[in-house]
Amino acid sequence: MSEAELDRCLERLRYVASEEYVKTDELNTRVDCVKLLRGFLAEKRPGDPLIDELDAVIAKLRYVRAGDIILPEDHNYIVDALRKAREVVAKIEETYVEEIKRLLQYRTIIPVEIEATVKAVYPVAVDITAEVTAETVATHVVSDILVEVEVRVE
Repeated sequence: MSEAELDRCLERLRYVASEEYVKTDELNTRVDCVKLLRGFLAEKRPGDPLIDELDAVIAKLRYVRAGDIILPEDHNYIVDALRKAREVVAKIEETYVEEIKRLLQYRTIIPVEIEATVKAVYPVAVDITAEVTAETVATHVVSDILVEVEVRVE
């Protein structure tokens, strides 16, 4: 499932005016979009029980053919699925906020600054990594970082 597939599905949707009928292919496109959205969310939250709950709602969705009556349930199950999908999105957001807060707890103990002067005609730029230590209360972390080096040729 890709975002591009979901975008293409969403492009096929149209707004329906008051007193206008919803066509069978339009309801079917909505069902397709909800299923594509589910796939997208499941990739972001594998094993999440909310995805199982979303699957239970999606199992109630049906495709219709010309001549079928579109029932209120057909619309309402799509609404239920979208609301459940919104819960998954909220959980994704919550996870990222928690991770950002966790990362912001660290403070740099040893700042790293490097300046170099090279006496060469053809200096070669390379990636340089350095080790930086950061800590929080009762936590010690050592990680590699990319260090920017300014090079001047004399």
